Amino acid sequence: MVRFDDYVGQPIMLGLLASSPQGEIVHVYLVKLCGVETGGIWVESKEMTQTFQQALIKADFPPEVQSVDFAHFVPYTRIASVEIPLIPFDPTKLGLKGDSGDS
Repeated sequence: MVRFDDYVGQPIMLGLLASSPQGEIVHVYLVKLCGVETGGIWVESKEMTQTFQQALIKADFPPEVQSVDFAHFVPYTRIASVEIPLIPFDPTKLGLKGDSGDS
């Protein structure tokens, strides 16, 4: 059995449910799994952070808040799919932070 706990710190592909005028759609992100909780998972994703930062800019948040890196909590109810690579690879080559916190 595959458990999220076994992949903390590793890159995974995460399909997230989103609503659109056409109905529910799935957005797929390459993320680093940062933590696991009862109600969902914590992930790091440059693409998700950029989308969030754009929303902060539109809402006129101060510039120092707009440029912060974020970890994102994803409830299990929003997860449509998860793909876990069975062959280890370096997440920093895909733009994710390594275990040391470097970009």
